[in-house]
Amino acid sequence: MQLIELEVNQFRQFRQPLRLSNLEPGLNVIAGPNESGKSTLVRALRAAFFERYGSSVVTDLQPWGDSSAAPEVNLRFVWQEQVWRLHKRFLKQKRCDLHIDNQHWSGGEAEEKLAALLGYEFPGKGVSKAEHWGIPGLLWIEQGSGHEISSAVNHASEHLQAALGNTLGELASSGGDRVLESVNAQLAELQTRTGKPTGRYAQLLQAAAEQAEKVTGLAARVEQYQAEVDQLGQLVQQQATDELHKPWLAYRRREREAQQALDQVARLQQQQEQDLLLQEQCGNTLRLIREQIAGFKHQLEEQARREQAVTSAATQYQALQLQVQQTTSALQRAEQDYAAARAQLHQVRTHVQWQQQTSDQAALQTRLQHLQPQLESAKGCVAEVADWQQKLQHSQMPEADLKQLRQLQAALDQVLARQQQAATRLEYDLTAKDISLNGQALHGRGEQLLTQAAELELGGLGRLRILPGGSDLGDLTREQQRLQDSYTALCQQLGVSDLATAEQRQEQAQQAERALATARTRLAGLAPQGVQALEQELTTCQQQLAALPALSEASSAEPPDISLHQAESLFTAAEQQWRQAEQQMRDAQQQLSAAEREQNAANAELTRLQTHIADLQNQQQEQGLTSQLSEQLSVAQTIGQRLDERAKQIAAARPDILRDDRLRFTRTAEQLEQAFAERKTAIVGLRSGLQALNAEALEEQLAAASQAAEQSAQRLREVERRAAALSLLQDLLGQQRQALTKRLQAPLQAHIQHYLPLLFPQADLLVDEQLQPRQLVRQQTSGAVSDTLEALSYGAREQMGLISRLAYADLLQASGRPTLIILDDALVHSDNQRLDDMKRILFDAARRHQILLFTCHADKWQDLGVQVRQMQQLGSAS
Repeated sequence: MQLIELEVNQFRQFRQPLRLSNLEPGLNVIAGPNESGKSTLVRALRAAFFERYGSSVVTDLQPWGDSSAAPEVNLRFVWQEQVWRLHKRFLKQKRCDLHIDNQHWSGGEAEEKLAALLGYEFPGKGVSKAEHWGIPGLLWIEQGSGHEISSAVNHASEHLQAALGNTLGELASSGGDRVLESVNAQLAELQTRTGKPTGRYAQLLQAAAEQAEKVTGLAARVEQYQAEVDQLGQLVQQQATDELHKPWLAYRRREREAQQALDQVARLQQQQEQDLLLQEQCGNTLRLIREQIAGFKHQLEEQARREQAVTSAATQYQALQLQVQQTTSALQRAEQDYAAARAQLHQVRTHVQWQQQTSDQAALQTRLQHLQPQLESAKGCVAEVADWQQKLQHSQMPEADLKQLRQLQAALDQVLARQQQAATRLEYDLTAKDISLNGQALHGRGEQLLTQAAELELGGLGRLRILPGGSDLGDLTREQQRLQDSYTALCQQLGVSDLATAEQRQEQAQQAERALATARTRLAGLAPQGVQALEQELTTCQQQLAALPALSEASSAEPPDISLHQAESLFTAAEQQWRQAEQQMRDAQQQLSAAEREQNAANAELTRLQTHIADLQNQQQEQGLTSQLSEQLSVAQTIGQRLDERAKQIAAARPDILRDDRLRFTRTAEQLEQAFAERKTAIVGLRSGLQALNAEALEEQLAAASQAAEQSAQRLREVERRAAALSLLQDLLGQQRQALTKRLQAPLQAHIQHYLPLLFPQADLLVDEQLQPRQLVRQQTSGAVSDTLEALSYGAREQMGLISRLAYADLLQASGRPTLIILDDALVHSDNQRLDDMKRILFDAARRHQILLFTCHADKWQDLGVQVRQMQQLGSAS
């Protein structure tokens, strides 16, 4: 069969007629890029043969977006020296005409004649599919399907059998096949083709397995029953022991003891954290106080020299003051002894209450004495911070502007220096008085630097115009004016007269910033939480102090153990001692007054000499700082002692061990309790289960099941022997059939071997009973290597598929059937060497068959010895 001409119109992308004519009887290569219409021409060939002209579902043949188009296909080919012409129109004005020389067929009759000629069939309805394409579907390779051969052979098997006559029918015509079919039928009743049991055989297998499983299950249940009886006895004994002793209670008690110890440690740790915070605050305060005291040190050294003048008067006054204090103490002791005699019993009874109230009052008073000066100092720091912030805001200026001002000043200095170097220097020594330069009179001796044109008036002699010779003086002058303007504008913007003033303001700002940081640090040390929080704490202390009840004076005395006579004697002696102490007190006060007058005179003299010493406010501040330093050192020492002692207590308690003990005792108790509860549940479950098992009579069931299992096994062995005999007979008959199959495969195998050595020397492509290629056997040094087609690479499978199709074409041609081979982008996965081998094969096959090869790689098919026809030329020619 030779296709001569193909013409399409209104077919997919070809809205206008396109004709492919003058096709050669052998190889025809049609090339073009993607989307140029190659696959459209292949689709037109398939539609011309495979699609019913009256079908209404082939709308994919119309040009895109043109539902009114009527796709047309015209074919002209030669078969057995007769010219066949086919014309088909789809969807609109449908028709089908077939002309063979002078004969004419139309409609379905024409389509059936073509189907009988080429060996394919039409679908009952819908679009034609691969299972309908028959022999053309085997010989026409669609794009991307060259590696698939099995399905194409299956779809073409009936048509191949009709075309090849008895060649494929001999396998079903021998008498041995009837025996084989009978054996297969009987064996199929017992097992599948893969040897899997079925029917009665499978039922017996299942019954035997179920019986064996039942026996095994009953034996396991009997064994379980005996084991559970033993387990129940052990559990009951353990439960009775735990019920009696309750071992978890001891661990619960030890758990509570560990928790109490942990609570005590937690309280100590909380107190430790509070003291650590106080220690940090105290350290900050001490650092600030020491820094301020260091500032007063040089003042104290100067003051010490001045105070030497009043040392004598102060020493005498202090001695008399000590005497007065001693006398006062003696008087107080006498008064106390006198009062103690009368309030001794009352003081003993209220001693405990008085001691507690005294302690609370002392603590609150101490805290108030600390908070009040601290609050005053904090308020002073707040005012100082605000003052320094105001000063900083007033004096601070942007660093970028200051930097720009420095750069402008430096640039001006450079320009002025360059002007002085380039300017014309005018030196003069004059005796006349009527000479002037630019209107400015010149006298005596001097010099002028001229950076621009100037006029020199010579009185009655005339005028001289002096032009400086430097070429860049004008540029320097303009640059100097520009820089001066920028400098002046920036100074006005910053509110300063020059750079020196700006630098001075910047230094003031830096000093203010350092002072502000110092003030803020002091404030943070005095009031870490803020002044308001400090005031709140002071108010709270005052309220707590006011809420304390009044103390009784007699509550501090201890009860005396003396008689009434002894008490009267003690009272008389105390009264006499008290009167003597009063007289001594009056004498000491008179002497102290005289010494005080002398000391005041000396202090007045010292005051007149202290004009350069710090004022009274600084002295008071220094004295306050010294007092604060002593207080803070004492507080720090007290806090440190508390921290050390408490840390030792916490370390000795070992909280980590206590937590482990608590967790260990808790888990132990929980596990014991849980084990007790689970054991109780298990006992109930075991008793119920044992009662149920005892009621089932397991041993009798086991004996009956064992007997039934033995009977099922006997029947199964009989069926297994029958299946084995049938399987052996099937194998023997299959071997005989295989020998016959090889004789029938010989023609196809011979055609395949005609092409295969060009691609794989010393290789064989084996076909199965259905005449489908299955295995490629290659000879290597280590021996023969066999691979299924599915195991080969994609490219090798594609090459084997094409060789097989060419062998089928040779076989069909030998049987007098028409052949046409169409390759749509085939062999695209072949390397260069394999592609060259396949070209040799195609060139050889083209001697016997017409081949239409459509490709988008024209350069790869230039060496086939035929003209490569371009799709663009077909389009332009049409």
